[in-house]
Formats: sequence, structure tokens, C-alpha cells
Amino acid sequence: MTPEQTRQYRSMIKRVITRMGMYSKEVEDLMLGTGLYESQYRYLRQIGGSGVAKSFWQVEVATAQDNINSYLKFRQSKSRMCASAALVSVQYVSPGIKDEEVGDMLEANIAYAIMHARLKYWRVPKKVPTDLEGQAHYYKKYYNSAQGKAKEEEYIKLYKDVIL
Repeated sequence: MTPEQTRQYRSMIKRVITRMGMYSKEVEDLMLGTGLYESQYRYLRQIGGSGVAKSFWQVEVATAQDNINSYLKFRQSKSRMCASAALVSVQYVSPGIKDEEVGDMLEANIAYAIMHARLKYWRVPKKVPTDLEGQAHYYKKYYNSAQGKAKEEEYIKLYKDVIL
């Protein structure tokens, strides 16, 4: 990834999470690293496996639906902010949206994917670390999961090689 590409992704991430009211510099860095590790900003669909993960952040439709049905459903003002940040009407962040529509939006709308990846992190009741090593651990534990294939040391190396 070129420095210009990094700047563009960082700018988009910052814009979306700021409009969501969920910005911090460490979250911006974590979101940039998450997209880099999940897809290297090359793939919009999961390679191999079931192919259920979508976007550069490899958000699963079930995760997006959980964000909608277990979080946004009960927070109407936050739901409106998220829809605005993702450049969609509120129906796309409301219960009843079909899985196929969510999957299509995750693939086709970068802002929508950023919104759902940020909501996944937002719902973790732990503060995002400020250092790269802490963020790699946070990513592995709360985004990828203990059963996931991600390795913290690979996240750190990739981030240092591409972004720093």
C-alpha cells in the first residue's frame, strides 16, 4: 500500500467514525490496522472458507445484524448518526433489513463497512490501547476472536511494514 493510499483510507476512517461520534486517534489507528490485517485493503469478500465476511474489514453479515438488532435498535439517535456517517438511509441500520441487503452494503459501501467495524469495537467494554502491541492484542481478542486465525505478531509486523 502506498503512503497516498494509507492517507486516503485513514481519512475515510476518521471521517466516518467522527460522524458517528466515536472518534479517537487510537481507534483511527486500530481501524486502519484492522482493515490492513483483514484484507490488506485488497479484498471485499472473504477468500476461502464460507465467504461470509465482507469489505476491507471482513465484517460478517451476522455481526452487522447484531449491531443493528442488539445495539442500534435501542439507540435511535445513535442509529441516525450511524446512518448519516455511512451515507445511507436509516432503514439500512434498522431491524428488518435483509441479510442480502446488509451483505451488499458491506461490499459496496466503504463507509457502511467502517461503521459496522467501529460498532463491533465500540461495544467492547474495554478502552482501546494507544500502543501498537496493545492494539494488536485488542484486535485479536475482540475482533478476530480466540478461535480466529489472526496472530498478534503478524498484525504488528504488517502494520510496521506498511503504515509506519
